[in-house]
Amino acid sequence: MRKSSRDKRRFPRFPIMGMVRLQQDPKAKGKEAYLANISRDGIGLYTHKWVRSGETYYIRPMSWSNLDELWTVKAIWCKAEGNFIMAGFKFTSMTDQELDRIKKQLLLFSSL
Repeated sequence: MRKSSRDKRRFPRFPIMGMVRLQQDPKAKGKEAYLANISRDGIGLYTHKWVRSGETYYIRPMSWSNLDELWTVKAIWCKAEGNFIMAGFKFTSMTDQELDRIKKQLLLFSSL
C-alpha cells in the first residue's frame, strides 16, 4: 500500500493565515505573500511571484511587533493554484522553541 504525502511528513502542518514579505535578499523590500501553513520543517505560501526550487529566500512577518524577524528558507516546490502561485519552503534553521514562539504569536493575532 502506498503512503499518502500526509503520512510521509515528519512534522504536522498547522494551517495559518497572515501576511508576510517574500524576499530574495534580506535587505530587499520583497513581495507580499499569504501564509497557508507552517510546520517544524517548513512553510507554505500563496504568492503572485514564481519561486525557483533550490534557491534561498527570506520571509518577513508583516504584522508582528518584531519587524526585524526574518526566516531563511529554501524553495522546495512551486505550482499555479488559481490566480496565485502556491510555494513550499523548507526552513534552513528553525528550533522547536522558535516554532513554538511563532505559533503563539500567530494564535495571538488570530484571536484579535
